[in-house]
Amino acid sequence: MSALNVMKLSLTEDCNLRCRYCYQRQRRREPMTRATLDAALELAARLGDDQTILVLSGGEPLLAEDLVLSALDHHPPGRTRLLTNGTLLHESLLDRMSRARAQLQISADGIAAAQAGRGSGTWEALDRRLDMLRTQEPDLWAHRFTLAMTVTPQNVVHFSRSVAWALGHDVRRLEITLACGLTRHWGRAACRALAREMARVLTLSRDHRQGVNRIPATFLQPRSGADHAGDAPCAAADVHALAVATDGGVHGCGVLADVARWHPSPTIRRAAAALHLGRVDDPGLPARWLRRQMHTTPVMPPTSQRSSGRRNCGDCHRRDQCLVCPLAGPEPSHAPDAHCLFERLAHHGRRFITADDPLVTSLMEKGAELAVATALSAMVARAQNT
Repeated sequence: MSALNVMKLSLTEDCNLRCRYCYQRQRRREPMTRATLDAALELAARLGDDQTILVLSGGEPLLAEDLVLSALDHHPPGRTRLLTNGTLLHESLLDRMSRARAQLQISADGIAAAQAGRGSGTWEALDRRLDMLRTQEPDLWAHRFTLAMTVTPQNVVHFSRSVAWALGHDVRRLEITLACGLTRHWGRAACRALAREMARVLTLSRDHRQGVNRIPATFLQPRSGADHAGDAPCAAADVHALAVATDGGVHGCGVLADVARWHPSPTIRRAAAALHLGRVDDPGLPARWLRRQMHTTPVMPPTSQRSSGRRNCGDCHRRDQCLVCPLAGPEPSHAPDAHCLFERLAHHGRRFITADDPLVTSLMEKGAELAVATALSAMVARAQNT
């Protein structure tokens, strides 16, 4: 039996923000109990090893800060990661995280106008905390910090300025994803805005790389064979990862389990049921997890059997590196056009950054942002028929 690589704990489903695009639409009121946390830590130690990553999430996990501190105290140093919106961070907690060599991921959508969808006044509070983190915990900032940014149809017009804001803060790792479940809101204008903003992001990233020899945006970093799932469409295919819900339920994918509670798709509900392994304190759970490792059964349609717009994903020569989540749209068998577009532009963007894409290489010498935008827009018209 291979060791458990990652265990994700949802410490609470409560949150001090109300992000419009959050996939947690039916929240449990009670946080995880200390007994459930202890059982989860015991299970992680039993199934994993000293390399197992413990991910602390929510809701907003810092609303259950006592559980965060307990996890930091009882899991091996350097193997804990906190996912937070950042608004409740304070100096003593950052000091504890630094001593535990914990990783930190803060979700923020960028400049004030983009962040407005998360709540009024959150940008100012977050901007101050990022300054505090960068100045007071420089090692954590440089080596164990990630800024996670979500692009939506509403904030896409601020995408490039938000990336510029992050680069101006000297963010070393920037995770950028498109919000899931908003397919109906991505129309022609939003897709064109995405292409236009992506062109500006590519120019910013290229210039940043030339200046400091770093590419913070992870979607523009080279993808190796280990970075994508091949024909498997999502992290739910990873048999070496588990998620523990606030009520102690153990699942193969925590996001899928949350979404299945309200999503109308029978495919999604069946997939969530197939990946539910029982309760964290169930003595039979390790055996069920072992059987899942030995007899993997796909719970989502493979990438080759999905479609986007008028195209079959099986005909796309880049499908083995496609990271569109099956939960992105109303049905796992359909990859929303905007998400497909983002993946296609990211593919060309990675080549653009390293100057080996014949479509855009000639434009680099001119620094022609408008020309890059035109080239990308042409790709949109050809590939997406928008």
